[in-house]
Amino acid sequence: MPKLFADIDVRESENKSSEISLSWRGTTFGTFSISGLTKVEPVANGVHESEPVQGGPGPPPPPPEQGTFHYRYVPSVGEPGKADAEYPVFVPKPEAAEGTEAPNSFATKTASISLQAKDWQTLPTLHHIADWLAAMPVYGVEEAKLVRSTGVSDLSGARRLE
Repeated sequence: MPKLFADIDVRESENKSSEISLSWRGTTFGTFSISGLTKVEPVANGVHESEPVQGGPGPPPPPPEQGTFHYRYVPSVGEPGKADAEYPVFVPKPEAAEGTEAPNSFATKTASISLQAKDWQTLPTLHHIADWLAAMPVYGVEEAKLVRSTGVSDLSGARRLE
């Protein structure tokens, strides 16, 4: 399962904007700025209550998200480049328990991304990822979301894909 670590610092202001920075041991390698946040209403049948149902020409809207894909890789001891196990897994999206509230979600179309490449001295375990992300072109932002929640999944619902 994913085992990379980064400090995530979220600074919110009273004017419905936030700045989120990604760092590791004091070295910042990513900054996200978002403004004009509006509360997202709970989803019913894959359509937000605030969104009108659209018809007519064009493709249908995408189905609601069902979960996430991951790739499990367990390296072999003493044999670099060889795996003891490697296979794709699927983690279904958890269902909200009855009587619980959905996390506070806010969305906007006004956002910017700044990613910086770093070397192995400043980001020993993440430099290859930061370099790759910084090299990716960003042509625009379709939507940005800020979701407030507590805790993280232990991914115990993961299923091996054959």
